[in-house]
Amino acid sequence: MAPVVLWIVVALVVAALVMLVASLAGAAASRSRGAGEFLTDVRSGLRRDRGRRGGLLADARKDLVEAAEAETGSVDELFSLGEPAETDYVRPGELVGTFGRATSRALRTAPRPGRR
Repeated sequence: MAPVVLWIVVALVVAALVMLVASLAGAAASRSRGAGEFLTDVRSGLRRDRGRRGGLLADARKDLVEAAEAETGSVDELFSLGEPAETDYVRPGELVGTFGRATSRALRTAPRPGRR
């Protein structure tokens, strides 16, 4: 378990460094403050909005609540919703009749070996 946690921490540190380098590279092209502005942006992104109730995960929580409310039915209801109408599928009797007519028509019109 320790090696997995170590690699996760290493990956997060490397990602933070990449973001910092990208911020510094962007600062050279524009008039930003570099690392200071980067840290300010990170802090403001992680800070809880006072105007929004619920913080960062409010939308995700709202979606989960809506999904839980929608999933109040039983398994039988779930399968009955997806049950196809009987006319959606081809009946075997229809296929036998159609194939029979096509076969007899093909035998009548196709040239037979030996006859010309």
